[in-house]
Amino acid sequence: MDGIVIGFAAALGALFGSFLNVVIHRLPEGKSLWWPGSACPKCAAAIRWFDNVPVLSWLLLLGRCRNCRAPISPRYPLVEALTAALFAALALLWLADRDPRQWAAFAISVPLVGALVAASFIDFALQIIPDRITIPGMVAAPVLSLLAPDFAAAEPARAAFDHLTPQGAALLVSLFGIVAGAGSIWLVRVLGRVVFRKEAMGLGDVKFMGMIGGFLGPVGVLLAILVACFVGATVGGIGFIVTRKNTIPFGPYLAAGTLVLLFLRPEIVHFLTVTWPSLLR
Repeated sequence: MDGIVIGFAAALGALFGSFLNVVIHRLPEGKSLWWPGSACPKCAAAIRWFDNVPVLSWLLLLGRCRNCRAPISPRYPLVEALTAALFAALALLWLADRDPRQWAAFAISVPLVGALVAASFIDFALQIIPDRITIPGMVAAPVLSLLAPDFAAAEPARAAFDHLTPQGAALLVSLFGIVAGAGSIWLVRVLGRVVFRKEAMGLGDVKFMGMIGGFLGPVGVLLAILVACFVGATVGGIGFIVTRKNTIPFGPYLAAGTLVLLFLRPEIVHFLTVTWPSLLR
C-alpha cells in the first residue's frame, strides 16, 4: 500500500485525536466543544496554534504550559498518538485494495473509533459513558450503514438478508446489532442485580454496546463482548492482585473488544468455527 495514504491517515488521526482531547475534557462537564478555544486550565492563557500541534508540541514544551510552566497531562499526546495509530490501521484494513468503495467503509470507521477512544478515556477517569456519545452513535450507525453497505460485509448475519439490496441488508444488520448489543449487556445487568445484589453493568455500558452493535452487527457485537470479557478478566485479575480493587470501568474493555473485532473479525470467526472445534475432537 502507498505509504502516503497511511501517512495521511495517521496525520488525520492525530488531528482528530486533538479534537478528542477536547471532547474528553469538556463533554462530561457539559461545556461547548467549539467555544472558547483551548486554554491552559491553570493560568487560562490561550494556547497558540504552534503550541497545539498534536504530540510534537507537548514534546517540545516538555509537557508544560509555555506561559505558567504548569504540567500538561500526558493523556493529551497519548490520545493523539493512539488515534493516529488507529487511523493508520484503518487505512491498512480498508484501503489496501485501492477499491473506491472501500473509502466509504474507512469513513464509517472514523466516528466509531473516535467514539471508542473518547468513551474509554472518560469512563476510565470518571466511570461514566456520556449519552452525548452513545445516543448520537446509535442514530448515526444505521444511517451510515446505508452510505457504506460494504462495511457490514463481514457480518455473518448479513447472509440472512441476501435477498435484499446491499443497503437494505446493511440497514437491518445495523438495527439488529443495536438490539443485540444493548440487549446482551442489559441481560448481564439484570442477572448481576439478581445474583450479586448490585449493578454489574451501568446503563452507560448498555447504550455503549447498542451503539457498537449498530456498527458491527449482531454477531460482531456479541463476539466483541466475548473478547472484552476475556481481556477484562485478564487485566482486571492482574489489577486485583496488585491493588486489591475489584471495581473497574468496563467501557475500555468493551472498546478494546470492539477494536479487536474490527481488525481481526475473519481470524476470530475462523478460530471459533474451525480451529477451536477441531481441537475438541
